[in-house]
Formats: sequence, structure tokens, C-alpha cells
Amino acid sequence: MAELGIPPEVASPIPPTPARTSPKLAPNPFSNDDGSQPPALTEAKAVEPPGRTPAVVQVLGTNRVLVPLMPHARPAVIGPNGEHDEDCDPPPMITVEMGDGRHALPVFSTFAAMVAWNPQSRPVPVYGVGAARTALNSGIQMLLLDPDDDAVLIGRPATWALANETPWTPAWEDQDVTNAVVAALVGIEEIGAVRVEVGLTTEVRIVLALRRGLDADQLRSAITRASEAIGAAELVRERVDTIELYPTSLPE
Repeated sequence: MAELGIPPEVASPIPPTPARTSPKLAPNPFSNDDGSQPPALTEAKAVEPPGRTPAVVQVLGTNRVLVPLMPHARPAVIGPNGEHDEDCDPPPMITVEMGDGRHALPVFSTFAAMVAWNPQSRPVPVYGVGAARTALNSGIQMLLLDPDDDAVLIGRPATWALANETPWTPAWEDQDVTNAVVAALVGIEEIGAVRVEVGLTTEVRIVLALRRGLDADQLRSAITRASEAIGAAELVRERVDTIELYPTSLPE
């Protein structure tokens, strides 16, 4: 009997298709979240200014906030630390424009506050560290906690420190900032003393005690040179978000 000529590609056994494994789902740390305010945030927000912002920043590292996102066709997955699924389009980011023209990422301590602020938004729970990273990755430099309910502005240096999980010292309490300001003003003889303190509408206020007897032109020149010198100080630019110069006279 003649042997059948079977092509080798037919005769060869078909290799088994590797079984697909389901991706492992990371544990959801917010599965029991009822949308209420974390107790640590409640305590931090109850601190009187100017200590409120440092207290909030301190607890945000280990507590969740809600980032509002607008629904869209291909929602991205955002993890608790702010990471994005690269296979998905990034979701539309909601921002808040501040009085100086800059923008902040709004975050909320409660679901009710977020819905009252924007009923169309959808909550994404993340740790505060993740919210800070999302803000920086989106080109936003600040966080604004609870915009319509005793808002707490977390400025650029604090947001950066939170995202990088490094300690943050408020600029008005940072001795390195004071030293840098004093060093920058050396040589401006019209200034007799300087003090760095918390600002009323800015992060810090730099009080310039000017010598008595200066005329208007001398005052303007001294303040202009002081502003330029402080603005050129690298450490001040890095650690201070906003500055107000407050000229006054040396006491007699």
C-alpha cells in the first residue's frame, strides 16, 4: 500500500496555546469607604491658622482624599498613589483658578462636599500623596482641599514635599529661608532689619525695617533692590510659594 504524502505542516502537532492568566487585582484600600471625612482630616482642619495647613499636609500622607474627575468615553485607572494605566486615555482634569491666575487641583475630604461643588464629577479616592503626584504630573503645582468648605490651600512647596514623601516645614518657620533672605539683603544699606513671618494673603510676609530719613526715591530704590535680591535667591524660590514685602521704619 502506498504511503500517503502528508505535508509536514499538517502532520506536525499543533503546539498548545498558552493559557491566559487573569491580571492580579491589587487590594483596594478604599473598599469600605463611605465617603465621610477621615477623622485625622477632621482634627487637622480644626487647627487654627496658620497651623492648619501644616497639620493637613502632615495627615494627608496616610489619609485619603477624593479627586473629582469628569466622566468620559475611556476612563483611565488611577491607583491609590496617583499612578495611571498607560493603556487608557487620561481623564479630563478639573482645576480651580486661584486669584493670582495659577491653578490648583481640587480635592475633597467628603463625597457630599464634592457632589455639592460639582454634581457631574465622579470621585476617585486616593491617598494625599497620590493626589499631590497627580497634580504635579498634570502640570499643576498646588492642591486645594474642600474649595467650598473652609478651603485649605496646599502650595507648591508643600505639594512637592507631599508627592515626594519628604517632610515639609512652612516657610515662615524655616530658619534656612530666613537666613537666605537676610543673606540676599546684605549690601542694601537702607535696610536696618528684616523679619520673615506668615503672610495675610501670601504664604510669607517679609518685613523690611528701613532706616529713618530716606526720601521717596530712596525708599523705592531700596524696596526694588530688595525685591530683586530676594527673587534671585534660589533657596527662597524653591521653598516659598508667594511673598509680600512689607516696608516699615526702624524704631527710634
